[in-house]
Amino acid sequence: MLSKRDAVRVLAGNDTSYAPALDERPFGLPTDVLRPRFIEIAKEEAADLASGVVDHSRLNACWQRVARRCVYGDGATRDEELTRLLEGLTRAGRWRASRRQEILSGRYDARIIDHLRRAEPGSLAGLIAETPEPEARGLMQAAYWLMGFGCAAAGLTQTLALLAAHPGHRKTARSDPDHLRACLREGLRLWPSVPALARVTTTETSWYGSAVPAGTPVLVPVAAHQRSPRLPYADTFAPPRSGWTAPPPPSGGRGPAATA
Repeated sequence: MLSKRDAVRVLAGNDTSYAPALDERPFGLPTDVLRPRFIEIAKEEAADLASGVVDHSRLNACWQRVARRCVYGDGATRDEELTRLLEGLTRAGRWRASRRQEILSGRYDARIIDHLRRAEPGSLAGLIAETPEPEARGLMQAAYWLMGFGCAAAGLTQTLALLAAHPGHRKTARSDPDHLRACLREGLRLWPSVPALARVTTTETSWYGSAVPAGTPVLVPVAAHQRSPRLPYADTFAPPRSGWTAPPPPSGGRGPAATA
């Protein structure tokens, strides 16, 4: 979908003819109740970054702890192997290494199940335990949330780099949370963590006089739209002026990015 009109038609949510390629939406979980605890966890972990040099490696390690604690509880804080397995699965999928993906998936799922069974209060795992859903669905949901949280680390690093290079915005962001949030979203517009969103047609649709059958994949290249030459600020860091909304998490589901 290369035109704005077509992209809006697919992504606006008004037309049920298009659905995420993978259903990553929470299954009736009251996730808003987790917001205060998630903010508390982020503040606790960020305290370790208050001194010394902060590079991406250090920030990413901190943020992955936040992700594990939010999704699985404090018992997963030091489970760095869980994050490494997820990164390995992502690489294997990108390289189409199906055999390696299968091996890593088994190890990853076993680790997730152990954390889910602990069902710590104040975590996503705790909410999943209170929901009468099949274990496989809870497993899938928790895996998606951890993946969605993990994507945010690059956006945080980008925001810090942009603020370091723009002292005026940095000064405002220190005292204005809304401006800081706008800076984060602007960084994600310039370098989206999810460069494209996938949808699948749920019914037969019509495009420019041609019938497209149900089950047809639809791809929206987010990066191309957010840096369209038609935008006066396409390649400029302009947080107050761009006025856009943050992109959905991977595949467009309503995961942690919509909750945090």
